[in-house]
Amino acid sequence: MREFAYQAMDVVLNCAEGPASGPPLLLLHGLFDRWETLRPIVDQLSDRWRVCSFDMRGHGKSGRVPGEYLPQHYFRDAAEYLCASFSEPVVIVGHSAGGLIALACAAEHPDRVSAVINGDLFCSSARLVSLIERRESISHHEDLQALAGQSADLILSSELASYIPEVTRSGWAEAISLLDPSTLNHHVRGDGLGYMEAIDTDAILSRVRCPVLLVSGDSSCGAVMAAEDVEYACSRPEDARHVRLEGVGHDLGLLTGKAESVLRAINQFLESL
Repeated sequence: MREFAYQAMDVVLNCAEGPASGPPLLLLHGLFDRWETLRPIVDQLSDRWRVCSFDMRGHGKSGRVPGEYLPQHYFRDAAEYLCASFSEPVVIVGHSAGGLIALACAAEHPDRVSAVINGDLFCSSARLVSLIERRESISHHEDLQALAGQSADLILSSELASYIPEVTRSGWAEAISLLDPSTLNHHVRGDGLGYMEAIDTDAILSRVRCPVLLVSGDSSCGAVMAAEDVEYACSRPEDARHVRLEGVGHDLGLLTGKAESVLRAINQFLESL
């Protein structure tokens, strides 16, 4: 993957692009990650697709815009990059919050998005708000904010690092060391309503016209997409499908060295298009 800088409206995005092996496929990481979190699925997808990705504002090597880390800001960057970079419709694969951004791009730019894969995300605004407002979620994000922007060595010595599988721990620590602490402001305040104020997931889902695959993990392993999320989301787009992955949590195996099942689900969906 070749990294390069892309000047968006008010921020420089660190972008990555693989060889032109086929049609374009855009990968969007989740909050507090970076594009390299998706590396476990990049190599195999690159055999048949022109795989592209970027670090969200405030994440990875992209620029900082303090005070502008809301879903609509992430969506604006993705939509601008999408419209400027591709001359043909794109498949978008989004993990967690990246899935919401992918759906928003499909709703707003239906001629530019050919399909969406949404990886383990709550699909209703109310459910997303409730997640941000949970006491355990606030506590986790307080710990994460205290580490954001610190050295990778310090992060690796923290208690939070002990919960990350050893196989990906150093990469996770690097991502947190590059994270702007203010990306977490709404989360440490538990301000779910403020964070989601400008986003109407029902309106977004109802406007999506391309095929959508919802990929949920195993709730016993920490996945968050529940049956009610699947039912809610599948009732709105014209062509929505669902696959549940056993034995992987919210990360869908990306952080645990178990990405085979999510890669299989992605490939089966792509072959069906």
